Amino acid sequence: MNIGFVLFPNVTQLDFTGPLQVLHRMLGATTHILSKTLDPVPSDCGLSLVPTGTFANAPTLDMIVVPGGFGVVEAIGDT
Repeated sequence: MNIGFVLFPNVTQLDFTGPLQVLHRMLGATTHILSKTLDPVPSDCGLSLVPTGTFANAPTLDMIVVPGGFGVVEAIGDT
């Protein structure tokens, strides 16, 4: 099972890392931390998070996780 986590500027770190910690341990799961580029993405507390892939090179995903944060509205509206 391929699980993609969407990173965007001002993501809430705990909304991202909490589900990542649980789903990463799921038997048969592979997690992918995705963003527009491979550049570090700043969270809403100043911690930068590093993607493992981009939206363009992501594998076919079985689940997409969009964490919360102050930037989520812009992220959802971004084609």
